[in-house]
Amino acid sequence: PPFTSEPIMGRPLRHYRRHYTQELTTRTLTGLYRLAPTPELNQEIIGILGEAQRRYPRVELHYIVTMSNHLHALGSVDDANLMGRWSSWVFAAIARAAQFHHGFKGQVWARRHRSIVILDDASVRSSI
Repeated sequence: PPFTSEPIMGRPLRHYRRHYTQELTTRTLTGLYRLAPTPELNQEIIGILGEAQRRYPRVELHYIVTMSNHLHALGSVDDANLMGRWSSWVFAAIARAAQFHHGFKGQVWARRHRSIVILDDASVRSSI
């Protein structure tokens, strides 16, 4: 509504920084187990990550953990915009795979993913 006493907030900005390791996190809608593991879905996610490596060879993926209702990835890149393109492509592909393998339609992710810049080696070790 254009006239309201409540402040209107936009989405939080994501800051990708060159030559820094970043943690990317996203959750499923209302915590539903949209990513519940199956051998077929696991293989599909591995294939998605392989295709992402082919499409975006400058993104260095250190690890990715997929749980039933959220995922975490840790990666580095030398071009800040490239991390955004990589994460959009990977998360969209994982969402499509989950929809196909679990037989549902509709939204998978609750919100846009969050990106946290990890500034030093000690922070990297503590996030793993």
